[in-house]
Amino acid sequence: MIRHIEFKIPDIEFFENLIQINKNGLDIDLHNDYSCTQVLFNDNDSSLKIYFISDSDKMNRLELIFKNVIILKINFVVSNVLTLDNFSRCKIENDEKLFDYDENGRSLFILEFVEGQEIEVLSKEIFICTPPRSPEND
Repeated sequence: MIRHIEFKIPDIEFFENLIQINKNGLDIDLHNDYSCTQVLFNDNDSSLKIYFISDSDKMNRLELIFKNVIILKINFVVSNVLTLDNFSRCKIENDEKLFDYDENGRSLFILEFVEGQEIEVLSKEIFICTPPRSPEND
């Protein structure tokens, strides 16, 4: 069974660290319990997917999905897996003024990893999905 959490962007506090998520019956700690294994941008639908695998159960996977994305910054060299250290919504700076959204209704999110990698994206929608453990569960 696929379970997902949709974040309502207006409800996300600015600078709140979203690493620990307890919502819709899912209790997720992206820093202590999961490692990032892949980052994938799909230009066809302007989505950014960040894949995680559980440190204790390799069959337990998560996808962090940003939709309607513009990537502002990506700094990545991956040798193995990564540990997410910060995931937060931030203000957008334009002409020395701070804004909640860009002109298209997207909000700024920053992801920083312990190993030094960073991603900054503008996005209208964010989801966390738990894909099925096997094809039989679809």
